[in-house]
Amino acid sequence: MSEDQKQMSADGRQASAAVPEWASALTEAIPAPAAVMSPDGRILHANNCLRLIVGDEGSPNRADGTPLAGAEGAQELLPGLRRLLDSAARTGSAVGDIPLGPAWGSQAGSVAQVHAHVLAATWDRCLLILVTIGQVAAAEALQRRLGDSESRYRQLLQASTDLVFLMELDGTLASVNRSWQQRTGYALAEGLGRNGVTFVLPEFHRACREALKRAGAGQYVEDLEFRALKKDGTHIDMMVNLAPVWDGQGRVVQIIGAGRDITEFKRAQQELKNSEERLRILFEYAPDAYYLNDLKGMFLDGNKAAEEMCGYKKEELIGKNFLKLGLLPKNQLPKAAGALAKNALGRPVGPVEFRLNRKDGSQVDVEIRTYPVKIGGQTVVLGMARDISERKKAECMLEALNQNLKVTIADLERSNQELRDFAHVAAHDLKAPLRGIATIAEWVEQDYADKLDPPGRENLALLRQRVQRMTVMINGILRYAEIGHGKHAVEDVDTAQVVAEVIEQIGAPPHIAIEVEGRLPVVSCERVPLAQVFLNLISNAVKYMDKPNGRIRVMAADEGEVWKFTVADNGMGIEERHFDRLFQMFQTLAPCTNGDSTGLGLAMVKKIVQMHGGTVGVESKPGRGSKFFFTLPKQKERTRDEKH
Repeated sequence: MSEDQKQMSADGRQASAAVPEWASALTEAIPAPAAVMSPDGRILHANNCLRLIVGDEGSPNRADGTPLAGAEGAQELLPGLRRLLDSAARTGSAVGDIPLGPAWGSQAGSVAQVHAHVLAATWDRCLLILVTIGQVAAAEALQRRLGDSESRYRQLLQASTDLVFLMELDGTLASVNRSWQQRTGYALAEGLGRNGVTFVLPEFHRACREALKRAGAGQYVEDLEFRALKKDGTHIDMMVNLAPVWDGQGRVVQIIGAGRDITEFKRAQQELKNSEERLRILFEYAPDAYYLNDLKGMFLDGNKAAEEMCGYKKEELIGKNFLKLGLLPKNQLPKAAGALAKNALGRPVGPVEFRLNRKDGSQVDVEIRTYPVKIGGQTVVLGMARDISERKKAECMLEALNQNLKVTIADLERSNQELRDFAHVAAHDLKAPLRGIATIAEWVEQDYADKLDPPGRENLALLRQRVQRMTVMINGILRYAEIGHGKHAVEDVDTAQVVAEVIEQIGAPPHIAIEVEGRLPVVSCERVPLAQVFLNLISNAVKYMDKPNGRIRVMAADEGEVWKFTVADNGMGIEERHFDRLFQMFQTLAPCTNGDSTGLGLAMVKKIVQMHGGTVGVESKPGRGSKFFFTLPKQKERTRDEKH
């Protein structure tokens, strides 16, 4: 530090010590940059406003009288002040403008202005100078910054996806952004100068004018909803906020608005409302009872069917715990509480049967299903109850019928057994006399052969024939009675093999050919009864063949769920009027002379086939042959190739 500077600091310290408290307090109270200075230009006390400008905000005043820490700002200010100090020292006051540079916010090449007031006073033989600096009048810099700021805001508003507009207090559009033009379809020239309310549908005019009035009175308007008319005639739903724009004197001069197209939101909102309404209608008018309760069993809501089921109006139940209402018998409360506990764990329950106590004291059997669901972020229980009273009655009736059926079946089985026993006894008792008659006839024929004339021998032969026919009939009755009561096991039967064995057993005469057409299947049934069916059908075809070149065909056809077997011949045929009699007991259409026709063969066929769940039938025309067929259900059937 030079000697001159040291001397100036010493003088400054002496002057600073002499600054009275009233001068310091006065400086701090001035709401503008101000300082107490020494005659040589040193700042003895600066208020905070000045320190803020020159970059020394918050620092204490220097006791040694050195310049403020913001040297750059202070050094720009001091030269101009010294000129005014000289004048103030002579006259007592001075006023003037001081040009400032970049440190005071002006741009390069431009000059800001400070308006300074200087007062001189003498205190304790020291000259004190009070300097008050007026508001910075940096017109050029301020205007430029204001222009830049306005440009940035205009660009921001133009880029905004929201509709932004500026209106006069009467609603006339003064400015609109690009989004406003795109959403409404109007060009800039078509919108400016036009009252904004005219773009709104008439039913919203009153609300919009009231909103403009409030904004013009200085109030903020939020979430104003209306429907606007686009240029193409379609509508657009809008939500707008309005804010007042004030001038420097605190007066509202314009209104700025920002809006958003909520057409899709309103459409989605309406669709949601419609969906909720549809669900409400479905819930309310569903034929089954629906209800809601919380996880503690508190009743929340129910539909009309639920009211009808329990006899209570839902208003009587809402807010009450169904476990405590007496709707359920006490012995069913643990079951209901267990179901509620499972729902609380997020698990559906049901169907579970309960007996419901109705308001009128009657009871109703119900089947209930419950599901935990989320409504408004809260887990509740959706219950569905179905009246099963009629079903329970039907179940009771069915149970009673089943019991009666069991008794009837037992009685029938007992009767059948008695009939079978009777058939065996009767057959035994009838066969013995028949054998005696046959033996006596044989003895008479042998002992009196030389004494019998031709008519006598003919009568004895007829007697033996009738005895033989009676024996065959008795055996047939026994076989018929045993059908379905034998101990034949159900097995996979190769019908081709069974038919081959039957053909060999019959031993048809040379003029009759028996053929198997196509492949015969493997079926699941009793082997012996099935062989009896083929034996009766094929032997009948042989027995009643009246053609010199007889032909009998055996075939099978796949008809979905059943196999259809057919035995066809080219024999004498049968008139249609006899079809119903064919499968009845003791019915035969042709006179029998060999004594072995009992009229039981086709009856046995029908009984065996029906026992296996099939059907029988015949197709025939006189002189053109017959087709006897029967069906068997497919049960684990396999073709012959698959079996082997």
